[in-house]
Amino acid sequence: MLLSTEAVKWASPSKKSELETNQKGIRPSEKRSKTPGYNYLRYSGLAFQMLAFILLGVWGGYKLDEWLEMEYPVFTIVLSLFGVIGSLVNLIKNLPKE
Repeated sequence: MLLSTEAVKWASPSKKSELETNQKGIRPSEKRSKTPGYNYLRYSGLAFQMLAFILLGVWGGYKLDEWLEMEYPVFTIVLSLFGVIGSLVNLIKNLPKE
């Protein structure tokens, strides 16, 4: 009798999430990557975030140069480079680690 109960415990999955599937037989964790257009939306969102980082750096540098009446656009160059570096860091952090 003890042998049969251990066999049942060993054969049955221990986590409830392993048993849960939707109607098509896909687990909830797998459903997201199988959705059509998911990667397109994800990467286009990252592109817009990169654009926002860079444009905010350029705009902020331009306004600082304008406000301080600089002859050479030092802040525009520096803040735009910070925007590029920040956008690349954000991109690397959000890419899948496969």
